[in-house]
Amino acid sequence: MCSATCVTTTWLRGSGGRSVKAKFPEHANEERDHADRAATLESRRETRPEGSYTAELLSGGLAVICRKVGEEATEVILAAHQDDRQQLVAEVADLWFHTLLLLVSEGLKVDDVLGELAARVGRPRRPTQP
Repeated sequence: MCSATCVTTTWLRGSGGRSVKAKFPEHANEERDHADRAATLESRRETRPEGSYTAELLSGGLAVICRKVGEEATEVILAAHQDDRQQLVAEVADLWFHTLLLLVSEGLKVDDVLGELAARVGRPRRPTQP
């Protein structure tokens, strides 16, 4: 049994459509942390504090946020081809942040994306592009 400091995570597998639950005590606060980050972004959307990078992007609108998501995705791809794992982690963190900001700006939540992923379990996969 997992203690109160433990989080149960569901990992989705494409082949066979099975989901596997795993318990990771060291990640006990992740769910709360994600909710806190989203709440902070939602607050920035509402209050637009002066000097806030997030508020600046939100004020720029959807086109500005989408451009940042595209830039960060490109940087992730470039970092993946380098032999620097820390740089890859940093670039994925930037992409994650800007993608979360995009969701918040559009009134969506991480749970909306997780629900979509869960709904895909067991569905036939699309063929991959060559």
